[in-house]
Amino acid sequence: MTNVYWRDRAACRNEDPDLFFPDGTKDAMSKWQLATAKSVCARCPVANECLADAITHPKHWGVFGGLDADERRAMVRAHERTLTNTDSDGGQPRMPAGPRLAGVSPST
Repeated sequence: MTNVYWRDRAACRNEDPDLFFPDGTKDAMSKWQLATAKSVCARCPVANECLADAITHPKHWGVFGGLDADERRAMVRAHERTLTNTDSDGGQPRMPAGPRLAGVSPST
């Protein structure tokens, strides 16, 4: 059984849930909404857990762990590439620069 008690500590728990689901347009309101949602995630003590949950149990829209759906898909693709690419000195997976999933190490 998955421990979901981290949600009780989430910075978003008292926010309007609609904030985290911009309509996908590129208008100023959606950009503001996306930035505001990400700012809540930036101060969240459980953002890593939220992001890991959104990737483990795919969420196809919305902001989770500070990333929108496109950013999460890109992170998953980058991680999958590291599992198939190896460096030239020992066969260790190459990890891309940038955010990493909590609990994911180069050896996984």
